[in-house]
Amino acid sequence: MSSVPNESHASQECETNSLVQRLAHGDQQAFLALYDCSAARVHALTLHILSDPMLAEEVTQDTFIKLCSRAPLYVSERGSFVAWLLTIARRTALDRVRLERRRPRPWPIPAARVGIVFAGAVL
Repeated sequence: MSSVPNESHASQECETNSLVQRLAHGDQQAFLALYDCSAARVHALTLHILSDPMLAEEVTQDTFIKLCSRAPLYVSERGSFVAWLLTIARRTALDRVRLERRRPRPWPIPAARVGIVFAGAVL
């Protein structure tokens, strides 16, 4: 059994940690690299939670906006970057679910409350 997959994973994690540190210092290229390697997983999770492609895209964007401001808070000793990012995505998606549940829906309006005026007569 080869240890190459473990070495590859460790190397990738070190590179990710470096990118997060660079992002914490405002490096836009680091943000783009993190986005490229993580966006599909974040979107898949948010789509699973929300079941709405448009909302999932919005929450994915919100997650990466939060990543920019929270990058200095990441501590690699506590866990992997992907786990940390997916936790941010999950919490953001659940917040959106709660928001959508509270938001009043304009449609459908009960038929008894709708009066259509046509040529001066209410139908």
